[in-house]
Amino acid sequence: MCEPVNAELLFQNLGETLDASYVQVSRTLDDLIQQVQRTVEGIRAVQDEESLVQTNQRAVKAVKDLAQKTSKGNHLQNVSQTRKELQQAITKASKELDKSDAAKIVPKLDVESTTASPLLEKVIAEHLYTQGRFEIADQFLQESNIDPDSVEDREAMRDMFKIVSDIKLMNLDLALSWVSGDNSNGLSASKKRSLHFMLTKIQFLKMLHEGLKKEAIDFSRRSFTPFMSSHLPEIQRLMASVLFVNPETIAAASSSPSSLSPPSAMIQRIQSQYKDLLEPIDWNDVAMNFARDYCQAFGLSENSPLFLCVTAGITAMPVIQKMSSLSKEGAWIGEKKLLAEVDLGPDYQFHSIFTCPVSKDNASDKNPPVLLKCGHVICQQSMLKLTKPPFRRFK
Repeated sequence: MCEPVNAELLFQNLGETLDASYVQVSRTLDDLIQQVQRTVEGIRAVQDEESLVQTNQRAVKAVKDLAQKTSKGNHLQNVSQTRKELQQAITKASKELDKSDAAKIVPKLDVESTTASPLLEKVIAEHLYTQGRFEIADQFLQESNIDPDSVEDREAMRDMFKIVSDIKLMNLDLALSWVSGDNSNGLSASKKRSLHFMLTKIQFLKMLHEGLKKEAIDFSRRSFTPFMSSHLPEIQRLMASVLFVNPETIAAASSSPSSLSPPSAMIQRIQSQYKDLLEPIDWNDVAMNFARDYCQAFGLSENSPLFLCVTAGITAMPVIQKMSSLSKEGAWIGEKKLLAEVDLGPDYQFHSIFTCPVSKDNASDKNPPVLLKCGHVICQQSMLKLTKPPFRRFK
């Protein structure tokens, strides 16, 4: 058996090489751009007494000087050398992966076929959309001769990332507009109300942290009214915090106790009662919570199918390696289920699994669960067995 390959270290080294190559190429291109800009500025600086012929001659001389400088600067050689080093790193990583056991047990897929290739390209594009890389995904699909509009929920993802970007910039206007409109009707009533209140609360605290007390009170009168029946205690606490939560108390609470002035006891008491309101707002957490509820409203997955497949495959690889070593080569490939159970954790369990209380078998498409008149649920095959002799009295 081949020595195990440390994939994490392998890709980490490859990523470092890629970053270094990017920096080197960017530095070279920036230097070239600056030289061209200086040359253009020199040509445009036309003297009043110069004739058109003199100006043209000066422009030609400036371009020739630029060509000589760039040829002596070895810019092309630097870029070529950087590309060569990057290609060598990629080739080395590819060979290391080919030597691993994973390359032997995973079946080779015909991604060049007329049916597999478009599907794979579409899956890659969907992954790019879920990462917010819309321009790259659109360009990728165009070069693959696939209409970007054919990707489902593309515009919904675009709108989500626009709102999320605003949230990370501490702007909740688009988020509040979305949750109060009809586009959020995909959420349950309780989920929609909870999200709406959470965004309203964050907007209120943002105003207090900025010292805008009057604006915060006016905002609360307009926005907290619909939540009086469901969130009254929390609203009362937020309104009481107007007396204490401001930039001064936040700064005092975040400083060390030794630096507090004599009235520090009151500040400490406020800090204990309104500790969570004094802490800075975690805008990344707010954006993540909004994105999760947005995806739920549109029936979208938080992670792309490509991400889920890759991470699930990496998690299951140790079990598959052991299973492959104990079975005939490739015998397990093509089966509907693996020979051994692979625990991927609760994050990869997307639906409940019913186990028949009679046969202890898991339900499947061929053996679905059946609800009996008495209210019990068993699998269909168990029900059929119970209807045969000697269980003829089964109802």
